[in-house]
Amino acid sequence: MDRLTDAFWRRWQHVNEMTWKFAEAVPDEHWEYSPREGFAPFNKQLRHVICVRGVYNDGLVSKNADFSKKRAHYAGGLGQEDLLGALHGKHNELHEIIEELGGDPEEPVIEFFGRKVSHSDFFYGYVQHEAIHHGQWSLYAALAGFDVPELWRVQWGLEAGQA
Repeated sequence: MDRLTDAFWRRWQHVNEMTWKFAEAVPDEHWEYSPREGFAPFNKQLRHVICVRGVYNDGLVSKNADFSKKRAHYAGGLGQEDLLGALHGKHNELHEIIEELGGDPEEPVIEFFGRKVSHSDFFYGYVQHEAIHHGQWSLYAALAGFDVPELWRVQWGLEAGQA
């Protein structure tokens, strides 16, 4: 790994752990919880994250982040075991991919929504996408009445019962 991919990987490990810990902490009775009509339930949100990780991973290899093929990156079930397994798989896949990345980290090389972006910008988008979902899930937990995981409370300085 070069400096950029090493720095990204160290930070990504934390983002991934935050996602993982939340998914593990969702009570069974809230796995299909949605705060209101029109909002995807948590399990479908997690499937979406897995599919988007697949798009990002593929984009690093193919140099084209094709979101029209998002659903091709996961065809499994919506149960906790299936989704956590797929989440772990996409994380391991990312690690293998970035181990092989090379080139100038600031050179625009990846097609991303109609423009070329660098690895640096692409990694930023990767993290931002997942962070947006962390915010949504914090709201889901508060509205459903369950606590966010301890890691989330420590990271954000929350007390139990806060989200």
